[in-house]
This record gives sequence, structure tokens and C-alpha cells, in this order.
Amino acid sequence: MELRDDELIEIVAEKVIEHFESRSRIKAKRAELVFQPKGMNGFEDEEAFSKYARILIYYKTGGDNEFFKSNEVFRFTDEQKEALNKYFKEQAVNEMKVTNTTLVQWFPLYFGNVNGYSYIKTSFTRQMGSNPIVKVMRYSFFNSNESVNIIISYRMSEGDIWGADFNKIINTFKFKKNNSVKLSSDNLSTKNAISVKKKSSTASQSTYSGRCQATTQKGTQCKRNAQVGSRYCWQHNR
Repeated sequence: MELRDDELIEIVAEKVIEHFESRSRIKAKRAELVFQPKGMNGFEDEEAFSKYARILIYYKTGGDNEFFKSNEVFRFTDEQKEALNKYFKEQAVNEMKVTNTTLVQWFPLYFGNVNGYSYIKTSFTRQMGSNPIVKVMRYSFFNSNESVNIIISYRMSEGDIWGADFNKIINTFKFKKNNSVKLSSDNLSTKNAISVKKKSSTASQSTYSGRCQATTQKGTQCKRNAQVGSRYCWQHNR
């Protein structure tokens, strides 16, 4: 797998999203990180394009205590589980409308913990037109006012290639705590900011945290958030 170079698809992706949003009431959001079969960035590896597998990572911020705690111990009644299941199912179906994809099978919610962080797992199979059926596993992590969604998907017909590794890949994800914000000692463990660990290098001490200042090939300002300590996002800060 390789990290997708979004500059190669920036123009096409934005046009597709604009076309969809202008005809629906659903707000489409692009993943901040996309991993795909190795060889697709160069458009030269035909074998890479013949397969389908993706790892998408979304990050979202909200209000104080809008989400569960990072180490939440989920204790729900059957009625609450049913309501949560309905919520996540509707969310998935709405997202699939972006590509006119249909839900084939929905599986019950699963509550787990990896590396000290609790998550809610949703899984289902979907199909776009007559294309092969795709299995999707979505892991939702929370941290009081933040959430990270990791979506892993691959074709069911290629399960022998991706299945074994993708079923355990979530255990390899780690999050780092950002202690730059002063917090009271009694809520420090649940209010630390979580961010996906994209680089091992130490960030600059600059406090700029606005929008990426780079210009895309389309001539517009990049829509991603700048990385901590930089005026550029993960892609343009190279």
C-alpha cells in the first residue's frame, strides 16, 4: 500500500464533490489521508489498478464533550445499541449516495479497544452498480472534542489478498497526545488532543494552525488544515 498523492486528483475530486453537493443536501467530505495499492500514483502499474483496496482516515473536531472519551468503557442498553446501530447505518447509507452505491449487508456494531483507545466498529458490504462487492470496516475513535474515523475496504473477491492483513491492521495504528494546551489535572487524560501520527520528526514551535497556504494545480488555496508548526498541510509540507 502507498499514500495517495492527492495533487494528481485534486481537480477531478473537487468537481465531483461540487456536482454532488449542488444536487443534494448531503455534505461530502474528502478523506485527509488515503492509502491505496502500491503503484497507482505513477499511473504505470496496471496490476495495481486492477485491484481495489483503500484505507481512508478522517479527522473531525467538535465542541467540548461532544464525543465519547478516548478510553470510554461502553455500557449501553439494548435500546441504546439499537439507536446507535441505526445512526451509524444511516450515516453509511448517506455517504454511499455520493457514488450511487447500495448497501448489500449490514453487520452489528462492535465495541473494542486498541492500544488504550476505545472504538466503535461498523462493518458492511456495498456495491456500486454491477461492480464487485466491497467489504468495509469503519473504526470510530473519540477524544471528547475530537474524532478519528479509519475506514478499511477491499473487494470480497480479493479477500485472499487483503483479508488477513486488513482484519488486523487496526492494531498497528497509534495516536499521539498533544500537550500544548493547558488542562486541569483532573481531566488531562481525556482532553489531550489526538492526532494521527503521520511523521516522526518533531514539529516546529510555531503556533500557526490555520488553513494550508499552498496553491493547488487548479489555482485555488488548498482546503486542508496546516500541520502544527507549519503553514502547510501534510502533503505540501515536503
